[in-house]
Amino acid sequence: MPDLAEQNTSPYSVLEGVPAYDGLAEVLDAFNVGPDYQPRDYGHGLINTTVVLSLPGESPAFVLQRINTNVFPNPTILDRNLTAVVEAIIARNPAYILPAAVRSSYGSTMIQTGSGFWRMFEFIPHSKSQIFADSPERAEEAACQFGVFGRLLEYVSADKITPSIPHFHDLNMRINAFERSVETGNVKRVSEQFEAIASLRNHFHIASRFAQEVKQGRLPVRLMHHDTKISNVLFHSHTAAGICVIDLDTVMPGTIVSDVGDMMRTYLCPVDENHVKLESICIRQDYYRAVLRGYLRGFTAHLKPSEIELIPFAGKYMILMQAVRFMTDYFDNDRYYGCRYEHHNRDRALNQLCLLEKYCEFVDRGAHG
Repeated sequence: MPDLAEQNTSPYSVLEGVPAYDGLAEVLDAFNVGPDYQPRDYGHGLINTTVVLSLPGESPAFVLQRINTNVFPNPTILDRNLTAVVEAIIARNPAYILPAAVRSSYGSTMIQTGSGFWRMFEFIPHSKSQIFADSPERAEEAACQFGVFGRLLEYVSADKITPSIPHFHDLNMRINAFERSVETGNVKRVSEQFEAIASLRNHFHIASRFAQEVKQGRLPVRLMHHDTKISNVLFHSHTAAGICVIDLDTVMPGTIVSDVGDMMRTYLCPVDENHVKLESICIRQDYYRAVLRGYLRGFTAHLKPSEIELIPFAGKYMILMQAVRFMTDYFDNDRYYGCRYEHHNRDRALNQLCLLEKYCEFVDRGAHG
C-alpha cells in the first residue's frame, strides 16, 4: 500500500488524528493485532474506509479496511473474488506481488462486527502511490502494470468471479438512468442544463458502437480490473518502478474498454474531474502514446488486433460514461457521489463533457497516431 510520506505531499494528504471507529479494539483483536498498533486515516479511495496500523515510530505494518456496504451490499462477494484472483495468479506466477490478506483468529480473511465488515492486508514495504500521472514515464509504467495484471487475469476462471457491482460499466444502463433523471429529477437543475443535456445526447451513439463491436466479437469479454486510476498502482519508493496494482474489488468480466479507457480518461489531462476552469482541459499527446506503449507492453501479445484498434474508442466510451454519471447524480440531488459544494456534480459533469469533446477531436483528427 502507498507510502505515507508520498501522500503527505499530495493535495489529498492523510487525515491527522486517530479515527473514532466504534469497536476498533474488537477488530484488531480478531486479527491478532496487539493494542500497541496505532491507526491512522489513510488512502485516496472514496468508497471504503481505510486506515494504516503501525507501532509507535515504525513504518506501517498493516492496512485495515471497513467495507462500504452501500456500494458493496454483499461484502462476502469481495472476499471470495479476491481469494480466487490471488490464488489463481500466485499459483501460475509465484513472484507476482499482490496485497496479502491477513487471516483472523477465526481463519477468515473478512470479519463482521457490530461496526461493519472488516479486512486487513499486509503493508507492502518500500511502496508508494500517487493521485496524478505527473510524467509520461509514470503513466507508461502504470499502464504497463494494468496490462500485466490483465494478462495474469487470464489464469483466473471467470466462473469463480461474481460481479461486485453488476452493470458497473454498462453505458446503456447509465444512459437510461440519465434519461430518467432528466424526466423525474430536480426540475430546477434539469432546466438549467438543456445545453449540456443536448451535448451529451450527441455522443450517445458511442453506446451503440460498443454493443456492435462486442456482438461482432471484436471486443471479447475478459476479466478486467475496472478501476485503473493511477492511485491503484504501487510504485517502488526508491526506483519508481511499478510493483503491482491494488484495489481489486471491481475485478469482474468486461472488456479492455473499461481498463484502457479509464486510463485515457484519467491520465491524459493535466487537471482532474474536479477542476472548474475548463480552459485548462486538454489532451497530452505524449501521455496518450505512453499509455498505449505501457499497456501493450504489459499485455504483450495477448490482445486481439481488433482490441488494439479500438483503444482510441475506449477513451470515448469511458469519458462519456463518467460525464453521464455525474450529471445523472446532479439531477438526482447528489445521492451517489460525495460533494464538497452544491453544484459539484454539475461541474464534474461539465468537466468530463469538455474532456470528451477534446478527446474526440484529438483521436478523430488522427493526432494520436
